[in-house]
Amino acid sequence: EKAMSSSILSSSASYFGTGINFLREDHWESDYELSLHLHNYYAEAEYCNGNFSQVRKVTKTVIEKSRTFQDQLRANLVLMKTFNADNKLYAAMGIGIQVLNSLGKDLPFRPSDKTSIIAHFNKTKAIFESMTCDEFS
Repeated sequence: EKAMSSSILSSSASYFGTGINFLREDHWESDYELSLHLHNYYAEAEYCNGNFSQVRKVTKTVIEKSRTFQDQLRANLVLMKTFNADNKLYAAMGIGIQVLNSLGKDLPFRPSDKTSIIAHFNKTKAIFESMTCDEFS
């Protein structure tokens, strides 16, 4: 966590990556919480560094290995931000809508043009912004 608060994001990513490399082979079973935190921080640091391919790889691992939906939320958020930064708005919205559906918020996802996509994105964003932390758990 201290590495993430540093302004040297490249070093932060390196530290988290090194931490992941030092984990045992069965770390998702034997050190679940540590694995989850290291991977999430690593994905966030790589997002800040603009290393989007690495973010997608790490968040995919987190989502696959997570034990609960709540443990996937942070990875999904970083992945949505990554897609948004990479101008893949449709993919970002797809993840957001999937998360909202899992939380019991039903939204249609059949936009046919750019205006419709932006409208749905703004609606999804407003729903996320109006939710409290308790609603995510």
